Amino acid sequence: MTLGDTDRQFLRQRRFWVRTWPAVGFGLLTLDAGLILWFWTGQADLFNPWVVSRNLMANPVPQSTVFLMAALFPLVFNLCLLLAAAVVILGFGVMRQERRYLAIIDRLRHDPPANP
Repeated sequence: MTLGDTDRQFLRQRRFWVRTWPAVGFGLLTLDAGLILWFWTGQADLFNPWVVSRNLMANPVPQSTVFLMAALFPLVFNLCLLLAAAVVILGFGVMRQERRYLAIIDRLRHDPPANP
């Protein structure tokens, strides 16, 4: 079984992405963890809903909508960061499948089928 130049180039690109994904994925997870740590320690008003709630109780705001928005914003922000981490973790699963597909293709290229 022979592959054309286009197919070989496609497989080279796929192998490149499979090889580079662990570094990219761990880099993204490290960045996400760094952002979480930075927001937790340095920007608690943007990240920690309990800090926001405590601050709002210390200085009551008459507008109920401002209170609700301020209290819900950290929760939404946390969910966005968790979603970003979940996407990266799913990327690791996708790349594992991709490695398996490439291994199957390699086996088929080197072991021709018994019945043509």
